[in-house]
Amino acid sequence: MTFKLKINGILKYLVVLFVILAGPTTYYVYFHSAPTHIVLLMLSILLFIRNKKIKKKNLKVAFTIIVLLVIVSIFHFDISRVNSIIIMLIKLIVICIMCSNFKKEEFATCFINLMLVELLVSFLCFVVCINGLEQTLPGYFTQRVDYTVGGVEGYYIYYLTPYYTVGWLSTGGFFGRNAGLFSEPGMHAIMLNICILYILAGFVDEYFDKRRKRIILAVFILGVLTTKSIGGYVELLLIVSFFMTRKITVNSLKKDIPIGIGLGVITLLTLFYGTVFDRLLNQSGSYVTRLNDTVGGLTLATKNVFIGMGFFTDISMDLEKLGIINMSNELVQLLIRFGFPITVLLLTLSVKGMARTFDCKGLPLFILALFLIVVISGESFFWEISILVWMFYWKTRIDDNTEPRITFRN
Repeated sequence: MTFKLKINGILKYLVVLFVILAGPTTYYVYFHSAPTHIVLLMLSILLFIRNKKIKKKNLKVAFTIIVLLVIVSIFHFDISRVNSIIIMLIKLIVICIMCSNFKKEEFATCFINLMLVELLVSFLCFVVCINGLEQTLPGYFTQRVDYTVGGVEGYYIYYLTPYYTVGWLSTGGFFGRNAGLFSEPGMHAIMLNICILYILAGFVDEYFDKRRKRIILAVFILGVLTTKSIGGYVELLLIVSFFMTRKITVNSLKKDIPIGIGLGVITLLTLFYGTVFDRLLNQSGSYVTRLNDTVGGLTLATKNVFIGMGFFTDISMDLEKLGIINMSNELVQLLIRFGFPITVLLLTLSVKGMARTFDCKGLPLFILALFLIVVISGESFFWEISILVWMFYWKTRIDDNTEPRITFRN
């Protein structure tokens, strides 16, 4: 890459690092959410102080989201959820600053480089855990979290380090799948697939040569395969399909289609291997959990179809009555909290943002929309910064010509 190690470049890397850490990580968000988000906010403010630029369009998008949150929460508000309000405001502030001062290619390059380091570390930890030596990992510890469902008390036990999630719940101390530093393998797969999407969309062409890009792409695909996540494999197939339909021309047919088919075959072969095969045949584990979350959640969503139950409302008791501890299907959770009309509006804003970010329309955009649906149907990911940024407007080359003062750009 051609970044020079200047203060601004280092600061940008630190911002993206904490965007990742403030994502669906176990150690940094489940157990240290407040300090992680505070550091992210402080770094973003430093970035703003140094560059002094905010795009008006980003403020408008943030304001639109806040209005929608207020609309669904004005009649359903729980003061105990004040932390959720603060976290959401921090995310919107961070995204406004970051997108206004990052070109999408800069962000993608920082994101990919940092996730590559995370992935390489996870490979080492995964091998250690496969051999039953997880307790030898530096910083290894267990964390108990109590809960109550339907009046019955229970608890989780998390097995983790600050840099790797070994396992939790009934996994016996080890997932048997590569979760990286994230809360579960499916979350890890999403983050890796976002990197693959950025690479295939050409965001890093300016910084990586073809050979390096292919090597990194292969490493990320291997990473997705080690997660053994059905959702992750489907996401990967959709990304490959997006690449094929977006780039396909008469001259590229001979080169692109074999690559796409090869990746698809590898993915399908891995899909029917080990734990994934067992989950599909026996319909156990996360399959049953997600099915119960979806059916039970839709039942709850129909109670207030138009305006939902509010974003800042504690719905845990309602979910517990349905036997749901943590809602894994965020598409259903959006319907529960926002109602059907506003959920459709939010998804529309997301898809329009994806069309702008990835410069696509028609079939490629439809495939990206399917990718988004698969992501949020399998994991609680819609409000993660890594996805939410697609609603906003990135800095462009035209913005480079503006003077370094507080400037609001359209």
